[in-house]
Amino acid sequence: MKYKGIITFDLDGTLISTKSSAKRAYINAFKKTFNIYEINEPNFKGGVDLEILSNLCKRYGIELNSKNKKTFIDNYLKILENESDFESWYVYENAHDFLVFLKNLGFLLVIVSGNYYETGIFKLKKTYLDKYFEFLSFNDNERTRIELMQKAMEFAKNNELKILAHFGDAYSDIISSIHFNITPFLFLPEIDEQLLFDLKKMLEVKLLVSDISMLESQINSFYFINSSSINEMGLKIDKSFLESSIRNNKNLFIFKSYKEIKDNFENTFNFNYINSGGN
Repeated sequence: MKYKGIITFDLDGTLISTKSSAKRAYINAFKKTFNIYEINEPNFKGGVDLEILSNLCKRYGIELNSKNKKTFIDNYLKILENESDFESWYVYENAHDFLVFLKNLGFLLVIVSGNYYETGIFKLKKTYLDKYFEFLSFNDNERTRIELMQKAMEFAKNNELKILAHFGDAYSDIISSIHFNITPFLFLPEIDEQLLFDLKKMLEVKLLVSDISMLESQINSFYFINSSSINEMGLKIDKSFLESSIRNNKNLFIFKSYKEIKDNFENTFNFNYINSGGN
């Protein structure tokens, strides 16, 4: 089969929610592995498991090595398997349909996620998502999302394909996408006050600022899939900006549901609008 290209997806917060089960398992595994009674919860959103572990070890004066790293991963997976409330886990509504839709259109799908492979594949199989993906760029020794995306880029190159778009829910997803000239799609299913604050700042200047100021010249347009998303988030945006045509290949697409993006995908996303890079 000849594919049109590759589309990549983050996992947690983008395709699935474990309702904090994975966070609790990670924290409890750290406590068990390193005999620590209490820790301050790290920031998991958009993170990479090894980097989170490394930072926790530094915080508590622990030397991280291959042996205790393996013990931690084993404990993490065991706790995730045995102590999670799987009835609370869910795949975001209409995500299955959207993945099938993309495959039927001729796209090859790839996961790019900061999960360790062992826990990432467990989550995929537990939520019946593994069948959609041809390649899994999970965490081994990488410490950044850019390094994880690099693995996907190598897979694309080996298959003589381009990565056209990446779907994620965090700034690190945007950064890793733009680094390789891949169009980012930001999944925003509900209001997140901090993210909303940052988005407002982005939209006011039409550039990414603050903690991702490195991208100031990289993203020139922000496009919401439909106006209801804007209204529900209480954003005040110049109407002419929203209605103007997309004039370049560096855009950030923001959407709040998979039904919304599926219904608009073919009509809205002329592939001239999606970054032509990704190779």
